[in-house]
Amino acid sequence: MRAVLRVLGPSRLLLALAGLAFIYLVFTGVQHTLRLGELLRQEDEVKTETVALEWDMERLQALREYFNSDEYIEGQARRILGWARPGEKGIIVTGPPRTEAQEIPRETPIPGSRWWEAFFQD
Repeated sequence: MRAVLRVLGPSRLLLALAGLAFIYLVFTGVQHTLRLGELLRQEDEVKTETVALEWDMERLQALREYFNSDEYIEGQARRILGWARPGEKGIIVTGPPRTEAQEIPRETPIPGSRWWEAFFQD
């Protein structure tokens, strides 16, 4: 240490130490600034995701309320079960009768319905 003091002198040694401290402070400051930028970006992403999830939650709650409503239950009973209120008459709408050429034989599968059979036939 005394040899360094003799060669550099106390003022130059102090200046070198101050320079090293300055470089260290700049380096850590840049690191903290970069980390802060990353954290702010992550915060923005989380806020955006939170808003989207809150919107989804509100939409799902509205759907739940609708599905529990009498209007929805009655509509499903009419559509699926064919129920009608007293005094109402049901109407069945049919198309023109099919000819034999229009009929699809039940033994013939619909193209693409069983695609795997093309690969695994006996």
